[in-house]
Amino acid sequence: MRILFRGICLILALGILYFSTLQLIYGAGDVSPVLDSQFRYLSGIYFAVGIGMLIVVWRVERAWLLFAVLILAAFLGGIGRLVSLSEMGLPNAKQHIGMYLELATPLLLVWMWHLRRKSRQNPGRADT
Repeated sequence: MRILFRGICLILALGILYFSTLQLIYGAGDVSPVLDSQFRYLSGIYFAVGIGMLIVVWRVERAWLLFAVLILAAFLGGIGRLVSLSEMGLPNAKQHIGMYLELATPLLLVWMWHLRRKSRQNPGRADT
């Protein structure tokens, strides 16, 4: 289970790093300089979240608090997208899918909690 958890976190981290890098390089497109500046700023924060996820991958048992903060950030981002959806309408398909993934991230926190609890109960067991 821990290997699968790490694999999912690695895929998330690499996806975040990939998309945030593209967003930093290409910006928001044909928008005002203020909106583009804010978009690139938030893309930098998004990149930092990806780095944090990489730390979680390598330090699963010790990165509980970091992981909880990253999950909170993703979940609140999903809430922001949900508010935007209700006020502005449907975004593009990638953003719509992203919203569902972000709103589901607390499930990863529950999974990590379960892994930590299981490892404390059986400290000598191999990776399961």
